[in-house]
Amino acid sequence: TLSAGYDRSDPWSVARFGAAKLRTGAVSEAKHLFERCRELDGRCFAAYRGLAGVGSVQSTRTFDRIHSLPNPSAPRGIEDVVVDWPCLTEVERRIVAASVHPLRSFLPALREAGVTMRLLPIDVRTVDLPAFGGLSSITFDDHRNFAALGGVASSNERLATSRIEDLLGFADDGGLVFAHEFAHLAYFCLPEDNPFGDMHAVAINSPHVGTSYELSNEDEFFAGAYESYLRRSWDLPTRRIEDDLGVYTIAFACLDELARED
Repeated sequence: TLSAGYDRSDPWSVARFGAAKLRTGAVSEAKHLFERCRELDGRCFAAYRGLAGVGSVQSTRTFDRIHSLPNPSAPRGIEDVVVDWPCLTEVERRIVAASVHPLRSFLPALREAGVTMRLLPIDVRTVDLPAFGGLSSITFDDHRNFAALGGVASSNERLATSRIEDLLGFADDGGLVFAHEFAHLAYFCLPEDNPFGDMHAVAINSPHVGTSYELSNEDEFFAGAYESYLRRSWDLPTRRIEDDLGVYTIAFACLDELARED
């Protein structure tokens, strides 16, 4: 039975309520609400985001697997950078804390620089934020449109974003969007002569070492390596095959060093 706590005739209201149900683990109810939203308005992007989130949670059994994740205490000062921390559920906080923990030593520098990471509600796009409002017509060489991006990190704007519903997709292939964007923020704090620049220089001349997206620049290499590092640490499936140059072995060793810093 649907609750009376929302406007049943407004697709956006239905989508927001569906997102709340999904975030609290009421997956079947969430699916019903997102389907209702799609019936009301076939152009409501939140309905399709929600249905994708439901599919991810169901296929990867998010709420069963959450207990296999590391459960570190919340890094000191996380709410100053991940400013939506107070609004997160217990499950979402565990995912965020585990994603941040190996790079927690960067939080003071990020806080000092006024950098923030936003977790966007299901009915908000990155381009709905004032910082990115003029970029809705931007299309990249790989044909992605800026308005459709699931995550963004900008050193100029001192801002990174990820979708709130994507947190629950941590076990999905390519589901570590929050961790990827947070890694970008951390990389902005590294000195220019950091070892990841040298690793990228080696990898870029050996295309078999990483994906074309990871090899496109140094910070994407770092963010991609961090995703793989978490997948290894969390015992999640990965498509990465160890390269003959040992680039990612070195990258993981460097990330281990960063993870030991406080």
